[in-house]
Amino acid sequence: MPKEAEIGTGFSYVSLYDEEIASNVIRTKNGIILIDNSYLSSFAYNLALSRVYAVSMQESTGTDEALLLRYNLKKFYGEQLFSKHNDSFSRAVLLETLLYEEKHMRPVFASIKDNADFQYTASTLSQIMSSLVVNHEMGHYYLDHSPEICEPVFLKNQTAITPILNFAEAEYGKPFATEVKCDVIAVYSVLHLHEKTSGLLFCLRAIAFGFAAFAATSSLAKSAAYTAASHRKIQEEIDLTSIKKTHIDFDYAIGKDLDFIERAKLVIQLCANIAQVNGMNLFSNEPAFPLQDNILDHILSIMDQVMESSDPLEREMALLVSQGFHGHPDGIDYLYLRSKVYTSYRDIGN
Repeated sequence: MPKEAEIGTGFSYVSLYDEEIASNVIRTKNGIILIDNSYLSSFAYNLALSRVYAVSMQESTGTDEALLLRYNLKKFYGEQLFSKHNDSFSRAVLLETLLYEEKHMRPVFASIKDNADFQYTASTLSQIMSSLVVNHEMGHYYLDHSPEICEPVFLKNQTAITPILNFAEAEYGKPFATEVKCDVIAVYSVLHLHEKTSGLLFCLRAIAFGFAAFAATSSLAKSAAYTAASHRKIQEEIDLTSIKKTHIDFDYAIGKDLDFIERAKLVIQLCANIAQVNGMNLFSNEPAFPLQDNILDHILSIMDQVMESSDPLEREMALLVSQGFHGHPDGIDYLYLRSKVYTSYRDIGN
């Protein structure tokens, strides 16, 4: 894809990290502002990194890929819940991930420091996930203001692209097809940026995995919003002066963002089409980037398990500590901030 700076006189770029998921193109009298929120892409990166690490280490250490993926999806769900409504349930989910489950990711990030090849892979995955989010948003600007910029890409790659876009519009209408068209722009932008250095097949597999991860996180974000809305109706009464056990019935939702799932299916098919046109197979279990043909269903099935607990005592203790923070937001806010940084045991206290 052409460089974004070719749009008019260029644009201002603002990077942030915020739980309100969005990456927006804002038009002002002083020009275009692209707000890149790395929150969503950072979780997609963690999921992709976990998968590559788990497959490469499975034989030597028995690393459980599902455990790593489930932890990251649960952490995402917990943060979304907490950011929308601070109650004992959302705090307990956060505390479970921080006190008992964060340890699962420590070896993954330690490997980035210790292994130069894995460090390069991690850096590339981070850039690809971020590029997918940003360039989807830029795609909307291209289509609204300079559609001619995209025409050469669509014409040159008709074999791979046209069946995807025709299906999207025929089945779901023009607004949905526009989203898919912006996804296509994001895909080819990533290939333009990374194919020469990382290889076509690695990029395509990372993109396909990224959209599967986005479908899961988007589903969890909407599930958290629904859950938080129902929890706001519950009046918590926790007596911090009593030894009596407090029990509150909290229900929660884990649903699916069907629109995003369909978009992910189409992007994965697009990646398979591009691979096939180039005489390659998108799906393989090779360590460089393992990708099975049911990757979307695989991640969604793990998403359904985010609230499972292997140790009932851990959950009980997390809820007890969570109730102890009732009426004391500063303490949980501090832990929430610390939870965003992975630490080793030697880092604690620094």
